[in-house]
Amino acid sequence: KYTEYLTDAAGHLEFDVVQGTRIRVAFLKTKLTREFVVPNEPVSNLLTLFGDATDAFQVVKTFNVVKAV
Repeated sequence: KYTEYLTDAAGHLEFDVVQGTRIRVAFLKTKLTREFVVPNEPVSNLLTLFGDATDAFQVVKTFNVVKAV
């Protein structure tokens, strides 16, 4: 079954899932997709669950580059 959820204006989203079930979550227009078992906790942070999987990419800190003349 495929269900799509949208965030509110503040970017907040809540939805219920059954503990112990396997779900797949994807952020549209990105390559971020994870499949995981819903933890046995009353509340979980989805982004924390996303971070548990190993990725082929690393977070890179950027900085302003001043062009030398």
